[in-house]
Amino acid sequence: MTKSRTLHPAAAAARIAPLLITLAALAIAAGGLWLWRHRQQIGEALVTAVAATYSAGAWCRLQVEALANDSARRIPAQPIAALAPITATLAAAWGLVDRGTMARADRARRARLADIASAYNLELQELLRPIGLRNSSTAVVMELLQRRYTCNIAWGPFNA
Repeated sequence: MTKSRTLHPAAAAARIAPLLITLAALAIAAGGLWLWRHRQQIGEALVTAVAATYSAGAWCRLQVEALANDSARRIPAQPIAALAPITATLAAAWGLVDRGTMARADRARRARLADIASAYNLELQELLRPIGLRNSSTAVVMELLQRRYTCNIAWGPFNA
């Protein structure tokens, strides 16, 4: 009778175990070496993450306090006294969102104007001045850009 060429599972595991232990030790050593070489960046990243988390928490606390103060201010003006705390809070939250989106819109408008200014070698402050104080070439450029991008710029002839 011929001998089976397959190994018993325990014997196969006994052969492979030293190799797996060696590979695990090498992986741990490589990870430790990488951590040691990058310890400065890791420390800085941890400090930055903690500072950003603290800053975000402080900002959120200020927003919640502002929301509570705005809500309390709006309570007397609510039409239904029984629902006043709820509707005042909703109105205050809507105001907070509205102020946030207006700020984003203003930043986007300024970024768009900065792109326009750099494309035409103009100063951003020149684009932000009223039309009457600009030279005619800038007014022509703004009119062309107004037609192309159809953005709402609240300056004189562009309000139409």
